[in-house]
Amino acid sequence: MIGTVIADTYRVVERLDLGVRADLYLVEHAWLGRRLMVKVLPPDQARDPVLAASFRREARALNGLRHPHVIGVEDFGTLPGAGLYLAMELVVGASLDRILDRAPGRRLPIGRALELCAQLASAVDYLHGRRVIHRDLDPANLLVVPDGEAEVLKVLGFGLASALDAGHGDDEVSRRGYLLGSPAYLAPERQAGVHDDPRSDLYAIGCVIHALVAGSPPFVGTTLEVLASHETTAPPSLRERAADVPPALDDLVARLLAKDPGQRPRSDELAAVLRQST
Repeated sequence: MIGTVIADTYRVVERLDLGVRADLYLVEHAWLGRRLMVKVLPPDQARDPVLAASFRREARALNGLRHPHVIGVEDFGTLPGAGLYLAMELVVGASLDRILDRAPGRRLPIGRALELCAQLASAVDYLHGRRVIHRDLDPANLLVVPDGEAEVLKVLGFGLASALDAGHGDDEVSRRGYLLGSPAYLAPERQAGVHDDPRSDLYAIGCVIHALVAGSPPFVGTTLEVLASHETTAPPSLRERAADVPPALDDLVARLLAKDPGQRPRSDELAAVLRQST
């Protein structure tokens, strides 16, 4: 695709390798010179009605959202050959999954991990305030962008997102959603057919914290083993996996990983609590 022009507007400059689950390209607006990032669903994949519906859902979910930790969408359209594209703000960094791959023991220092997760919690609270549930939070959908000496986290991957007021609960994307997402971060109620509970995102945040601090999500194994563990097995104590974890953080993660969504902390308090847990 390098050198081609999408929709008579976006000239493809190069492919971006950021470690996320998507085909991403750096593009330049043909008339304005502005640089953006384009996500592409090739024609062969766009012929799958579920993948195409998921891609369109991502565009709808992102439309109108403006938050420093949520990727911004600029445009959406059709590629030659019936593929699809989604133009987004250009953010260059690396997925949290890639950062973990390069980290000793796949672990981050606790302070760094909690600052990134506090940004994630802020984004999730913003989404929930607008009746949007992400439903696919995991390190491969979280982009970390250098900003001087700091880091800015951006949430991507809204292909499974659900708008609570849009009546998406029974569509095919929802029915197959957990198969498209990451089992290691899947709340138990999602498997039980409860697709539109915002507190499922909080469970996923608990799994992300566990992965960053302990070196792995709470449950590992085959897909079936992991799914069964989410439903029936008490999560391991974070301090059992990482001895340097403060008791307050251990308690917080245990609450986030509660099987009963009603026992999880509220999204509007989570960012502040994370920053106080070191």
